Amino acid sequence: GRWSTTGGSHSTPRSTNPTVASSHPLDMTLSNGEKLSFVKHLPGSTQPKLFKDASGKKWVIKSTGVQTTQGITLTKDHLQNELSADRAYEALGAKVPKGELVRENLGGYHKKTEFLEGAQTYSDWQVGKSDKQKIVMKERIAQHFMADALLMNYDAVGMTQDNVMIHSGTLVRI
Repeated sequence: GRWSTTGGSHSTPRSTNPTVASSHPLDMTLSNGEKLSFVKHLPGSTQPKLFKDASGKKWVIKSTGVQTTQGITLTKDHLQNELSADRAYEALGAKVPKGELVRENLGGYHKKTEFLEGAQTYSDWQVGKSDKQKIVMKERIAQHFMADALLMNYDAVGMTQDNVMIHSGTLVRI
């Protein structure tokens, strides 16, 4: 998934009556009672979606049962593996968004990860940057090459350089 503030547009239906809460068919209630409101679809092969909670905090959600652009159906094990890889990256010193596996009242599992407001994909970040800035960022990406190799992450940067984000000047692996 891509966790930037750009990309993907989806119009969320809103009630014309201000006393009636607006809703969307993709809104969900988690098994702990937390309600998440659908905001928009995000770009990415796993078809992630952006949601917000009652406090307004935004979350990236990947869901079981979704078919990726490579034809793979996401399972609970797949999402758990992603979270385990995130924890391993963290233990090896790489920055990753905080996340957890959650269950929806309807039974589906979801990877719920913090949305990085204002983050840019590595590809988008490069626009307008000097050669020196680009070299420094490539060196920062390479600092965790051994973690990528250890985790067999063949797609660490992404085909379109969108699996690495820059958030407030910090490199974050997604």
